[in-house]
Amino acid sequence: MITSKKFQIFALVLTTLVSPTVSSQDLILKLGDVPPKLDFRLLNQPTNEKSSTWEDFKNQVVIIDFWATWCVPCRKAFPHLNRLVKEFREKSVKLLSITYEPEHMIKPFLKKYKLDTQIGIDNDFKMFKSFKAWGIPMVVIVNKKGKIAGVIAPSLLTEELIEQILVGEIPEVEQHPGWPEPKGAEEYFRSLIKPKE
Repeated sequence: MITSKKFQIFALVLTTLVSPTVSSQDLILKLGDVPPKLDFRLLNQPTNEKSSTWEDFKNQVVIIDFWATWCVPCRKAFPHLNRLVKEFREKSVKLLSITYEPEHMIKPFLKKYKLDTQIGIDNDFKMFKSFKAWGIPMVVIVNKKGKIAGVIAPSLLTEELIEQILVGEIPEVEQHPGWPEPKGAEEYFRSLIKPKE
């Protein structure tokens, strides 16, 4: 497992490499935009089964949590996400947790750390790339109209915020700063994929 100290050092190095002309708005999806296509399969779903589309989530608020097993802040957000799943079970809210890691890494991890959201596996980083989801943990919220309503940290995903989005409001909440060096992040993420034994 990668320690948080090592990850902090990696983050510092990448931050120093980013051009000062890069705006934080370029590092995340913009509010009001149409989100990129979905490209994942659910955990335990056959590899040849068709991926979900936005049409499958029509008239729902969709909350996508990007995470990885080595990400300690991601794991610490699990109890909070589990409470939200329970709280909004009867409402038009869908919580998805997307990782890029293979099943043989995810399943043992989830036996130890409970996560009640629908768990999806990205198709070779396609969603991580299109959603600019390198600064994990990162939550992308899509409202009932199919538009980006927020890109935030899981800790800011409150019941009140979700209720606001359910009634069509755009909440005033601090947006995620994004990640300054996607190429380096992808290389780092790929390096942490363990081969199947």
